[in-house]
Amino acid sequence: MRFGPLLAGVICAPFAHASGGGVSLHINELYISHSGTDDQEFIELVGDPGSLDGYAICIVEGEGGAAGTLDAVVDLTGSVMPGDGYFVAGGAAVPNVDLVIGATNLFENGSETFYLVQTLDMAGLLALIGTNVDADGNGVTDLLCNADIGVIDIIAMIDDDAEFDRVFDCSEVIGPDGGFFPAGAFRPGDYPSDFCADEFLDFDDTAGDQTPGAANGLGSGSCRLVATTTGCAVLVISEVDADQAGGDTMEFIELYSGCPNMPLDDFSVVLYRGTLDNSYGVIDLTGFTTGADGYFLIGNSSVVPTPDRLIPDGIMRNGTDAVALFARPASDFPSGSAATGVGIVDAIVYDTNDADDLVLLATLGLAGQPQLNESASGDGDAHSNQRCELPGRALRTTGWLAAPPTPRSAMTTIGTRYCPQNPNSTGRIARLSILGSPDLDDNDMTLVVCDLPADAFGYFNVNTIDGFTDLPAAVSNGNFCLGGGTTLGRYSGDVQNSGDEGQYYFPIDLDFLPQAEPPPYTTPAMPGDTWYFQGWYRDSAASPATNNFTDAIRVEFPPLP
Repeated sequence: MRFGPLLAGVICAPFAHASGGGVSLHINELYISHSGTDDQEFIELVGDPGSLDGYAICIVEGEGGAAGTLDAVVDLTGSVMPGDGYFVAGGAAVPNVDLVIGATNLFENGSETFYLVQTLDMAGLLALIGTNVDADGNGVTDLLCNADIGVIDIIAMIDDDAEFDRVFDCSEVIGPDGGFFPAGAFRPGDYPSDFCADEFLDFDDTAGDQTPGAANGLGSGSCRLVATTTGCAVLVISEVDADQAGGDTMEFIELYSGCPNMPLDDFSVVLYRGTLDNSYGVIDLTGFTTGADGYFLIGNSSVVPTPDRLIPDGIMRNGTDAVALFARPASDFPSGSAATGVGIVDAIVYDTNDADDLVLLATLGLAGQPQLNESASGDGDAHSNQRCELPGRALRTTGWLAAPPTPRSAMTTIGTRYCPQNPNSTGRIARLSILGSPDLDDNDMTLVVCDLPADAFGYFNVNTIDGFTDLPAAVSNGNFCLGGGTTLGRYSGDVQNSGDEGQYYFPIDLDFLPQAEPPPYTTPAMPGDTWYFQGWYRDSAASPATNNFTDAIRVEFPPLP
């Protein structure tokens, strides 16, 4: 018996039981934070009486730089679900506790994701404690993508700084509770009800609202998820090239999955025309899987590498139109059917210097998101719309760029990224990338920035030395990561505007890199040089308005042979 990725139905639907054997088991209630000494913490499971061998509760850290670390595994091997169908793992002072896992402060009061799993290799799972189970940062953990582990339930709880924290594997999310980490989460009336949180689980641990080892109440009527995930990163649209010169024989749609070899049965890609907001084509993905590299390429026969799923030349429209990925069969989308968001996994609405279709954006779950312009960088025939980094987040079109096509691969960048930055008014960190080649003979480098606020003005800085200046809040919300002195150069005469897409695209000439002095105030990059690049921008949407920086990149130019 082996387990695989649990991705049935709509991509963020609740996870089914993994094995088809053993007991039927689910997380039913969590009590994680309360007033005074935390000695009443517990996790309650509900299910059929029987052995819990091979089952475990896992907790993945969501805070800051430690996000993705498997903090704890509670091995349930040797435990038994009692005849009443309730099992409680918690502190020694918890009423009806079946498995004592400590006395006090069992769980962190910060953003974290809780899992109920079944495993064929408990020793291997325990060995992962303290390691990052999302080392590639794609939001999909090794718990989900490990064939020896079956994920049964996931629920995340977040605190009030969760804008900068992470949850994983399409989890539902509880919290924050005002300015606090929530006291807990529960299923009103027990599983299969959805999780929610209200005064039923109170921070007052003496109020008796929590019910370890007994049936849950129905809540107050305001029971709800305080926050929910929208579009996780298990499967996303990662690149679309709809327009080329001539007869459009190089069209493609690239999908990317955080789990390799993911079955695509009953998934469909639907093509929508703007203005009429209805379908003009559907691509059935049943019978296909993503590759070992996580990619799945749909395209014309001339596309290189050869697509996994061929489509006729010229099928994709070039105006204001859309590509949408659904966890629904192709038969649900006859030609001319109205656009819908039911079962949608990811989508983009794109154009080539055309007006936005606000109705189509809203219908496909992209309200408030930018419509992507394949001509945004000035060359729609030679560019595609693609994510600045993979996997990105589904149903989000910030963090995309119009750039030279890269079918079945991530955007090709050079250099080494350093100096992480602070979020801007969008809640994201502006990300610098460099396209092209470090070969000076090619003289082919382009600086690009994604995840800027809309209509932000800024320019690029360069130097032959790096540095770090922690700027005071009165000066900037970011950190300057280049050195100063005579070699510091600014492209202040080439001010950029991020437009609706929140991006810049700026080719540079390596024979004329700016510097502060001496005249002529430019210098060529030379073989063996190392240069450092960073973007500055004005964040007018912040309150109060401020300045900020992108992260920085170091580029080493090869020495002469």
